[in-house]
Amino acid sequence: MNVRTETKLVIIAFIVFASAVYIDHSSQQQNTTVQSVASFNEVADQVKETCKDGNRQKVISKETCYSLTLGNISFEKGHEYAFEVLSALQKQDVDALGCHFIAHGIGHGAYKRNPQDAQHLITSINPTCGYGAPMGIIELYTVGKLTDIEVLRGVCPEDKTPGDCNHIIGHILLVETHNKIEPALDLCNAFTNQNRRQNCMNGVFMENIIGLNLAAHGYVNESQMKNWAARLDSLEKLCRSHSGDNATACWRELPHAAIAKFGRNATKVFDFCNSSNLSQAAWLCKLHTIDILNAQSNFKASSVMDMCAIKQPEPNFERTCYLQLVESELVMDFPDKTPVIDYCNSLDESFKTDCFSKIGNTLRWRKAGEAVIQQLCSTAPEQYAEACVGSGGQSSTAVKSDIS
Repeated sequence: MNVRTETKLVIIAFIVFASAVYIDHSSQQQNTTVQSVASFNEVADQVKETCKDGNRQKVISKETCYSLTLGNISFEKGHEYAFEVLSALQKQDVDALGCHFIAHGIGHGAYKRNPQDAQHLITSINPTCGYGAPMGIIELYTVGKLTDIEVLRGVCPEDKTPGDCNHIIGHILLVETHNKIEPALDLCNAFTNQNRRQNCMNGVFMENIIGLNLAAHGYVNESQMKNWAARLDSLEKLCRSHSGDNATACWRELPHAAIAKFGRNATKVFDFCNSSNLSQAAWLCKLHTIDILNAQSNFKASSVMDMCAIKQPEPNFERTCYLQLVESELVMDFPDKTPVIDYCNSLDESFKTDCFSKIGNTLRWRKAGEAVIQQLCSTAPEQYAEACVGSGGQSSTAVKSDIS
């Protein structure tokens, strides 16, 4: 497993690096701070320079440096400004395209700038990059508070916040309960809404597998926790020890470890998922496998779409897989979205209308704005443009992708 790639997909506590990486470097080598430069492109240039090999602190990766630097900009200039800089940076450095972890830093900066407005920020900050910024806000806002049931229920407003918020809560609950799974799952039961509760449980089990927050707080041995392939047997045993919704949540997260063991061999991972005695657990396990493998391909759906043709027990698997890749492709909100048009156009004619429809529906669900949808769909083949905008095709049976 490429740990760096996987790190883009998970919640991670990196407050330990909260020393101002950008400020320290620029004070030595620049007279003008990044924050004082008017042009987003110029700011992005200097962020890139700050974080390149040889300039950043040796103990942190470029990705962490970007996260911290943009977090400082978010604190000084506001999160909207920071996201504009990130957009410019993505055009200069492909390493910034997988921006989930980077956006955590923007969320941290937004919270530190205006902590009293945390709940509003959770629901209003830019949700792109796989909800990285809302995750960053929640990480700081909920420190030491989540065992209070009323606080727990109030963090993610039910009518405004997507399931990703509750997924984050699950990660943090396992830390709050000192890596005790059952108490963390019990706290997830504070949510009366089934979707919110299930997302919370997903987060608990993912943190139990990934363990980066647990390691950051000293509750697990980081080197042992990272050996996901070696841990797969024990993790599978854990999932089989649970039943009902708990088992489904556990199996949904197992692909993180299964892919570490089997590599990018989708057939082997799907076979592993199908070994579950719960059909829904097997289904969600496979859908999450699709998301993770696409993320590991740097979100190039065309390079992994062959896995959709692998014969599965579910008659609608192939169609659902193709549509799941659309959601996965759009979840990171890359500046150039046209590859997803090419991807849909490469499918067999029997899948094209649904695929193009999925583009508009996914962007609308992610609140991308009608102008963005219209502009992208105008690049689709004429006979599919209307479906792309949202008036054609069928709705997907796949769950929302959260690459978590």
